[in-house]
Amino acid sequence: MISGADALIRSLICEGVDLVFGYPGGSIIPVYDKLYDYQDSLKHVLVRHEQGATHAAQGYARVTGRPGVVIVRSEERRVGKECYLSRRSRWSPYH
Repeated sequence: MISGADALIRSLICEGVDLVFGYPGGSIIPVYDKLYDYQDSLKHVLVRHEQGATHAAQGYARVTGRPGVVIVRSEERRVGKECYLSRRSRWSPYH
């Protein structure tokens, strides 16, 4: 029997994915542990922030025409995001 992390990585490879962007942490760590076993066929680009990963994957997909895949941690910092959104809506000249 294979693990969920192994199944995920195998399915990405079967779909033709050869590069993923991501930020490790939390419950996604088993996937990152498995990435080591597939480093010859699946490369990983470590980013500084979850949003950076999505922008990088989108740019990669647009330029290459290949799938842009993001693997990030699952924890949400709701308090920080809500504070940022409330400050932005109050002080941003664009809203």
